[in-house]
Amino acid sequence: MKNMKGKACASVHSTQELADYLGLSRWTVSRAINGHASVNSKTRERVDQAIRELGFSRNPFALGLRGARTGIIGVCFQEFETPMLARKTWVLQKILHSFGYQVLIELANVDALQEQQVLQNFMVFKVDGIVLAGSLSRKGSSIIKKLSESRMPVVAIDPRFALPFQEVSSDRSGLMQTVFEHLYEQGHRSFVTFGIDERVAYGAVRIKGIRAFAKDRRLEIGKDIHIFETRKSVHLDQQYGYDQANEFMALKPRPTAIVTMNDQIAQGAIKHLYDVGIKIPRDVSIVGFDDLKEARFCIPALTTCTPKEEVLMQAVVERLVDQIEKKSSRPLSKKLLNENSRTLIQPELVIRQSTSAPRSIQS
Repeated sequence: MKNMKGKACASVHSTQELADYLGLSRWTVSRAINGHASVNSKTRERVDQAIRELGFSRNPFALGLRGARTGIIGVCFQEFETPMLARKTWVLQKILHSFGYQVLIELANVDALQEQQVLQNFMVFKVDGIVLAGSLSRKGSSIIKKLSESRMPVVAIDPRFALPFQEVSSDRSGLMQTVFEHLYEQGHRSFVTFGIDERVAYGAVRIKGIRAFAKDRRLEIGKDIHIFETRKSVHLDQQYGYDQANEFMALKPRPTAIVTMNDQIAQGAIKHLYDVGIKIPRDVSIVGFDDLKEARFCIPALTTCTPKEEVLMQAVVERLVDQIEKKSSRPLSKKLLNENSRTLIQPELVIRQSTSAPRSIQS
């Protein structure tokens, strides 16, 4: 390895090698990298120039072992089965990058034990903070207790159970009331759900909203609102929607409005209904969820709900950074509903051409 005046040099992988290259002490180089005021400007410029020329970067895991910040956020998602989950992951990573953090993403495969192992790994890696999405863990579990006691900055997104961390969630219960009220105001009095029941992820909270709507409008679950049972280990995709629409055709009388768990189910249902000659929205209205890009290109364009993933993930990062920095960060949007340590994001109903008044009212 040659010095700054040499014609060539080997790769530099440690602060000690950088110090040897510059002919400085490791202590001086380390203080220069960390912006210590005791290092004079000329020395700092030499170090900065060498870093640029050599492409040197500090090992974040080594920094963590020394108690310094690693600049890494551990992110645990359950899975990437839907386009929306992939989209949320990308948005979260983009916003974390804008705050100067790198991202270490792990999948727990909808397995509480695997999730706990992921969280244990994050602690070993000395990450600066953790984003825990769709957690299956309970606050009494050993790893959750360990995280809480260590005061590790954590933000939970849509956890299945209450956790002792900051939480940011979508208001799925309120959303269901909004969707059903929209259909009710159009004149619908009979409804069916595809992919929404208490056994699927976030199904229970949606059912809670549906029950609240039914109570307000004096409708009966099972009579006026049919909850189609979701089979275990089934993918909530277009094929599932296609199959559910086939079962829907056997109902007598058939409901005039379908509310689905996601846009993919809605797309599959629309295809089956088209195949058997059912006109949308003349014969039946249909609503999706996620507002995927494809929703506006369906025929007819799909009425759906946007989870406002940019707003949600911005709130997640702000709450996490606030914990890491131990000081207030940018203020949260006025659109957020704050409940102590919980932030509820209000999804928005996007009305397009797949919903209208039922045919009995149209005629």
